[in-house]
Amino acid sequence: MLTSSEINELYALPNFSRTEREDYFSLDKETQKLVNTLRQVETRIYFILLLGYFRSRTNSI
Repeated sequence: MLTSSEINELYALPNFSRTEREDYFSLDKETQKLVNTLRQVETRIYFILLLGYFRSRTNSI
């Protein structure tokens, strides 16, 4: 069973500073090319959000 702290860490909305947002959600040229191959705007947004999420999680480990 998870503690309330662990549940909060998993499910609470992140609170990124401006610098963190720029770091986590910026796209280099190769990633931008990949995003441009995605057809739907929703898919592009979802990809960028997931990328930012995983970048933030790997920084916090």
